[in-house]
Amino acid sequence: MLQTIDAVSGIGFHLDMVLRTIQLAYTQRFREVGVEISVEQWVFLQRIHNKGGEAPQRELVRLNFRNKATTSRLIQGLVKKELLTQQRFEGDRKRFNLVLTEKGLELVQKLEPIAQELRSQAIAGIDESQWEIFLQILDKVRDNYSE
Repeated sequence: MLQTIDAVSGIGFHLDMVLRTIQLAYTQRFREVGVEISVEQWVFLQRIHNKGGEAPQRELVRLNFRNKATTSRLIQGLVKKELLTQQRFEGDRKRFNLVLTEKGLELVQKLEPIAQELRSQAIAGIDESQWEIFLQILDKVRDNYSE
């Protein structure tokens, strides 16, 4: 077990660099195929697609780990690009269901193979046991801040 903070002093730096590298790779590959979309927007569209093409906005806000204002801007950007529509729940004017448009569905289908390739690239040379340990460590670090 680590005993000194010096041994983990660069954890935030390393996590940030990995995240930025991944985001840059996705953004560059998406641009190569003529798509201007952020990684956050992509993840949002993919989550809706994985839920059958529609999902309650509240659920996606919770899954996105962002505040309501940030998520609202993200949603409005996707609506403006005509990739999503917001439909009110019947009888509840405050709640919305987010629905992929045909254009949104086509985009997800276009980008999914690229995203799969990038996910494979990220884990190249990492065996299953290393991956499991990596995820356990990340979970433990997160849990340490949740206590």
